[in-house]
Amino acid sequence: LDVIDLLARCAKAQSAKIRMQCRRLVPLEEVLEVLCSPALPFETKGPYTRFFQDVFVDDPQLRQPLQRNPQMWAWIECLTDELSELHSLMALGTNSLLSRRKGKIFDPGVVTVYLYHSILPCLHLAIGKVLVFRLHDGQIRPLHPFVDALSDLIEFYLDLEGLTLNLSRDRSPEVIKPQSPLKPAVPISFTPSDQITNPFYVPKQQQARLHDVLRLLVKYGCSGQKWPKTKLERLLDLCKIKLPDPEELMSEGAKVFFSWLKFIKSIEQSRANREDYLFKTLALLLLKREASLDETIGLLVHHLKSTPLSDRLRICTLQLLRRIVLVQDDHKDEAYIVDPLPPTPNSLLRKDLAHRQCIVDADGLSSVIIDVTGSANDSLARAALLCMTALLEGGNSEIQRNLRTWFHSVSNETFFLGMRIQLQKYKSLLLDKRRMLKTLLQKAGKSFNSEEPYPNDLMVQIAGKFDFSQAVIVLRFLQLLTEGHYLELQNYLRAQEDNIMSIDVVAEVVGLLRVTLKSLDRTTVLLTAQLMDTLTEFVQGPCLGNQLALVNTNTCSSVNSILRDNFSDVNPNILRDLKEKAMTLLQSLIEGPWSPHKVGVVCQMVAALDLHAMANAMDSSYQEWEDGLLLRGGSAIVLTNIKKFGLVGQDDANGEKLNLGCHIFTLFKEFLSSPSTAVKTQVREVLAAHPSFRYFNKITSSIEVVSKGEVHFRVPAISVMHLSEDSQMGLIREVDRRSQPAKLTGFFDKAQDLIHEIEYYEELSRTPLLHFFNKQHANMVNFSLVIAFAINILLIAAADTDNLVSAKTGLEGGARRAFIGLSLTQLVFQSLLTAHFIVGPLQVFIRAKWRTWVSALDDAAINKAKEELNVFEPEIEKNIESTIGPARHLAMSFWFAAHNHILFRRLGMMACAFLGYFSHPAVNVVLMFEVASKSAQLRNVVSSVTRNGRALLLVTFLFCVLSGLFTAVCFYGLNSVFEDESQANVAVHCRSMVHCFILNAAYGIRFDGGLADMLNAAPWDYSKKIIWGRLIFEMIYFVLVEIFFLNIVLGIVIDTFAELRAEKQAIETDHTTRCFICGIEASVFDRNASGGGFNHHILHEHNMWMYLFFMHYLKRKPKNDLNGQEGYVWELMSKRDISFFPVGTARSLEEKNILTEEVDVVSRLSAEVEKLVPQINQISATVAELSTRACTFSCP
Repeated sequence: LDVIDLLARCAKAQSAKIRMQCRRLVPLEEVLEVLCSPALPFETKGPYTRFFQDVFVDDPQLRQPLQRNPQMWAWIECLTDELSELHSLMALGTNSLLSRRKGKIFDPGVVTVYLYHSILPCLHLAIGKVLVFRLHDGQIRPLHPFVDALSDLIEFYLDLEGLTLNLSRDRSPEVIKPQSPLKPAVPISFTPSDQITNPFYVPKQQQARLHDVLRLLVKYGCSGQKWPKTKLERLLDLCKIKLPDPEELMSEGAKVFFSWLKFIKSIEQSRANREDYLFKTLALLLLKREASLDETIGLLVHHLKSTPLSDRLRICTLQLLRRIVLVQDDHKDEAYIVDPLPPTPNSLLRKDLAHRQCIVDADGLSSVIIDVTGSANDSLARAALLCMTALLEGGNSEIQRNLRTWFHSVSNETFFLGMRIQLQKYKSLLLDKRRMLKTLLQKAGKSFNSEEPYPNDLMVQIAGKFDFSQAVIVLRFLQLLTEGHYLELQNYLRAQEDNIMSIDVVAEVVGLLRVTLKSLDRTTVLLTAQLMDTLTEFVQGPCLGNQLALVNTNTCSSVNSILRDNFSDVNPNILRDLKEKAMTLLQSLIEGPWSPHKVGVVCQMVAALDLHAMANAMDSSYQEWEDGLLLRGGSAIVLTNIKKFGLVGQDDANGEKLNLGCHIFTLFKEFLSSPSTAVKTQVREVLAAHPSFRYFNKITSSIEVVSKGEVHFRVPAISVMHLSEDSQMGLIREVDRRSQPAKLTGFFDKAQDLIHEIEYYEELSRTPLLHFFNKQHANMVNFSLVIAFAINILLIAAADTDNLVSAKTGLEGGARRAFIGLSLTQLVFQSLLTAHFIVGPLQVFIRAKWRTWVSALDDAAINKAKEELNVFEPEIEKNIESTIGPARHLAMSFWFAAHNHILFRRLGMMACAFLGYFSHPAVNVVLMFEVASKSAQLRNVVSSVTRNGRALLLVTFLFCVLSGLFTAVCFYGLNSVFEDESQANVAVHCRSMVHCFILNAAYGIRFDGGLADMLNAAPWDYSKKIIWGRLIFEMIYFVLVEIFFLNIVLGIVIDTFAELRAEKQAIETDHTTRCFICGIEASVFDRNASGGGFNHHILHEHNMWMYLFFMHYLKRKPKNDLNGQEGYVWELMSKRDISFFPVGTARSLEEKNILTEEVDVVSRLSAEVEKLVPQINQISATVAELSTRACTFSCP
């Protein structure tokens, strides 16, 4: 028993491993056999009850098996008999501690421990988590006898007729020690009543147990038959439980669930929009008031699983679950309208989408919905699909893994057969719609392939007859199954090897795309766009099997029709977006590093694609952008500069017109990097006839990623516009160059700061005035420097001592007015420069310091967890900056700002401008020191003094100590040698310690001979001791001060300057002779590269700034739109992992090495493919002709 009790205590840690080991030692069947045995005493059942609670009932994975276990009700029946037996015994009123009945020994202490430490906690958890799914729909009756027995026992405990609980502190509670080796965790204390002498009482410390059970009983309406409401209220009053209304004891989730059936009936005749609002409101109430939706979601899922519900009730349940998942930020305010109380701290309304999805799917909802998607009821299937898309929105990998496991466990092709049937049904609808459209057009005297849009009344009639919204939902669901490039489901949709019959869902979707493109108009354009998105998600990652499947099914011909055909009934902007999706699909077909597989795919694509149609679409994209720029008032000069530098606002609506051209050009660039010479030649011939590619070549770039090949992307315009040269040089100077990994780690961290700087300046640019100052900052600095020189030149040329009496500047007339004008202008400029620095660079600096501080805290937490052997997870707080109080946040921001030396320089310059005008004109000389910030060499000169400022301060302190020593010697020993009447006109005397210190510190260091040059001439009488003391003093002063001290200061400055020069040379040497990204020497590229050498490599292959722009591009791009290569890099970036950088490798070098063994295979494959090109074209023409004849035959 002690071992069982110890195992139960170990299982309280909620460790899955410990619980598994406990279940192996003591199986569930053995535990329930003990609990259901009526002959065993309480001291035996107590430890087993706690073991049952902590190992089985509290484990979420075992709740469903326990629900189906019939022995659970047998255990409840056994408890009912035991409670009734206890009540009968205690009703005898005996005062003896031991009573015998049916061979059992009843110890009051043991009974109390068993009831409050074992039965009540376990029962509360069992009913709330396991048996709750049976407490409705008439299945509550088996619990009534137990409730009656428990109520009678509690009633006897409290003695409702006369017992009053004496909980005052004037009497010391007595402690009952049970006659058993089992000791409770908390001593059982109680205060007996003066009128009752029964040994059984309610323990004071265990009133929380009773409180929980009472709440549980009332929550589900389990009041039995012997417990009237008034009696319950009296019982709760005696227990000091405030209960205004028994219904308030129910959790929000339980109350909503038990009123759910009534709610469904109330909206039976409601309109769709009103019904949707009610579902949304109900979901918001649940999310706001319920800290954990486990109970409510479990009830709903249990209904869908095992209860025979009507289709209407299933639809409503699915709609509610979908609303719980998809609550939006703009809907959260409506929760306050419905319920003005604030949400609870742990409310799911505060959680993100992924957290709500996992909560809703905790009881296997996704597998239940999969079965419902094949329902013959279209409304029910639609509700199931919408709920499933909500669960998978954003690509929830946990739910995807659960579905894959479920598919593998059931090995049932019903779902895939249902998908194929639905897709084929949509094909038939499309063909029927095409025939009907032809018929209506013929009646109206219109041509099917007319270049004019179809009549609106005709298209309204078609849209009312054929609704493809359900097809869009199905395709969206298939897309979300593989969202996030989930490779297992991508392959599983193509082939189900564990099923008896495999259904190729990918091929069915491709077939639906071909049929859709034959009748593309305004009614099917959304379906076509969703088809493109679904197929793109099928192959991104990359999924090599699906890539080859799509190429073999001639998907490229479908893209040709989108680019070539004239879809006059489709809006031009929508058609442009559709073409972008088609290009994204083509790009996904060739994702991944170069291999024989990819070479074959590229050769097939180039043979099947209409490259000239693609180039024409690229030209059209460029022409639309150029026309839009001119319509917005752009001059020819501005247009020329934009074309020259490739600057275009990517967020601008006009700039988005270039997206199609960028997609096409990046596809061409990928073709040009193919090892196949024929492919390169063909693509170059096409580009030569379309010069617009030159501009797209400026606004697109590519980087090399380890194991993913070359990644092409459009350079964000704001990255180029707001990345200053000073920031670039600062990154190059500050990055750690001890090793290549350290260099790339430093570059990655600094790049994040630069990205935040770029985005901050982008925010400032939205304000015209701040944008103007930001652009003109360098010119303003130059102009203020010119004004400073002009002021000082004016003072030198025109200031006269004769005018000092009338004017403190020494200027009169026009010179004085010019000085005033220049000084006021300087003051204005310095104020603007200071304000710009505070609003701009200083804020960037403070934000970078905050990120560094937060990163240091995270690193400290991780290191602490490592020191503790990773037993506990690192305590990393999210959004820790927002948890800091405003006063502390402001103080820390000021502290961070104090570490910026440029702030003090700007404030000093503004103060000098102010003092130069209002106080003294000589202060304007300081403003000319701004010239040091304009030259790197002058900055090194200043840094040679300021960099080792601490060493200079220490040397100065040492000099002060020496001066104090020499001051004491002069004052007490050599005071007489300073008194000379012949030099009375020279202020050299040592009549006080202060004068002596000033004499030593200020004057002695400036003479060539040291302090000896200031002493009186003395007769050289070697017989006098003072002569020898004076000689020793003068020599020591000269050696220590004139030689050592001055040379130490000069040496520190010279060494610092040399160190700075050496660092600069080392940085320049490393930057010009070694690739920053891969770390390979320049000589290797000049000797072995396939073309271009080192300069071509660092500009076009491993351009460090392109990696920065790519990281910024990933940060701005929606995460669900990332392809396989981009998603791979983003995942590593989120972990601060730099393994995507190609360290020690470069594709230009590998072209001669890595493909050497495969070059013969590639050449043979390319030659064979090129031989098949005419045959493929002939077969395509024959198929097209046969399709036309079949369509003509079937469509009158």
